[in-house]
Amino acid sequence: MAYGVPGWHSTGSKPSLQHLSIPTVGTVAGEVAEWSIAAVLKTASALPPTGVRIPPSPPARDLYMQESYIWIIVWVAVVGGLFAWLWRAGHLARFTNYIQQTREELRKCTWPSWDELKGSTVVVFISIIILGGFTVLVDQIFFRLFYLLKL
Repeated sequence: MAYGVPGWHSTGSKPSLQHLSIPTVGTVAGEVAEWSIAAVLKTASALPPTGVRIPPSPPARDLYMQESYIWIIVWVAVVGGLFAWLWRAGHLARFTNYIQQTREELRKCTWPSWDELKGSTVVVFISIIILGGFTVLVDQIFFRLFYLLKL
């Protein structure tokens, strides 16, 4: 029983595909076999190509790694150059001095206790509720006033 493709013969309910060869990309472990339905049909049929293009194999891993290393080197050079410029201009020394002075000032601060912090949080929460209620009330008053005046 033929299935419409020359060379496919049935020995029961399943077609025999033993004569088909699927092209692969090398034999190195980890590489992917390059195949698709178009490749199988192109290999299986003796007809001229149908215009279906088979995608090219993936790029070589070594070239990709070399390109990655080049970009890493470029970015390391850019960051290194920026660091050298900041150092030479004195910006890093000023930034370090700023951080040290900030730490000294924070040591002088008095921080609230846990109970004071909870009390302040409750005050802020209640203030937000009161302000929100006031805003809704004024909005409703103006809405009804403009509705009655048909403005």
